[in-house]
Amino acid sequence: SLTGFVIIVIILDYSCRKLQSVNLLRLCMMQSAYAVYVFHEVIMNLVIWAWIVILQKAMGIDLVFDEAGNNTTPLSNGVIALGWVIVSVVTQLIVWRFAFFVRKLPILNQIL
Repeated sequence: SLTGFVIIVIILDYSCRKLQSVNLLRLCMMQSAYAVYVFHEVIMNLVIWAWIVILQKAMGIDLVFDEAGNNTTPLSNGVIALGWVIVSVVTQLIVWRFAFFVRKLPILNQIL
């Protein structure tokens, strides 16, 4: 939507004006950004799989999926929100570190 686009442009403009200094963390993140883009989907799917295992083993929720891969088990809004937060945070914690170190490998440092 137009509102979302305007918000993104405002955030980018603010970032360009206020975050002009580069420290070590920002430099590492800038260098790893493309590798994060390449690997985030695989890592996110692994974290989602781990969350499904946690739901089944620790919380005793038996998830049932139809032929299209959609979950047909009724879940509370709290479980859905908790899953979203956990998957989002854990994915970010893993993917940035993974991308940084994958870029250090001899062949991949020329590609990524």
